[in-house]
Amino acid sequence: MKYFEAIMNGITAVIKVFLATASAVMLTVSFIEIIRRYFFGLSWAWSDELMRYLIVAIAFLGGAVGFRAKALPCFDLLMSKMSARVQQIFALIVQIIIAVMLVFLIVQTSQSIMTKSILSGVSIGLRIPMLVPYLPIPVSFGLMLLFDFESIIHTIRPQLRKGESA
Repeated sequence: MKYFEAIMNGITAVIKVFLATASAVMLTVSFIEIIRRYFFGLSWAWSDELMRYLIVAIAFLGGAVGFRAKALPCFDLLMSKMSARVQQIFALIVQIIIAVMLVFLIVQTSQSIMTKSILSGVSIGLRIPMLVPYLPIPVSFGLMLLFDFESIIHTIRPQLRKGESA
């Protein structure tokens, strides 16, 4: 489990570096574009497209990091009223439902981006394959599934240890 957790920490760290870099690129390009447009009447054709693609990547990959950190909305008020045992059972049920939903989303988004129009398409401004801007969506759902699996293990592990010591 230590190795799995170390891998998840590494993946999270890489995503955070990407998020910071993407945010810095967006800020820099936006600032330069403002100067170019208002002072020189010039504009890069690809800058708006880059911003859209980076926003999508930041939203979905940032959502995956937030999911792992348990920084997304949850049932804290309801959970705090339950006993510790019921909280664990409820948490496990929710985690399993989330896993099932994430598998569904991975399948659906993967099927959507594997269409001929996306696989053969090229973006107008950046001239990159259209698969690139769509890829963060199923990747983020896959990461959330890994993080959910990690959370399920953390929920079950104390019960397994109790069973071993009995």
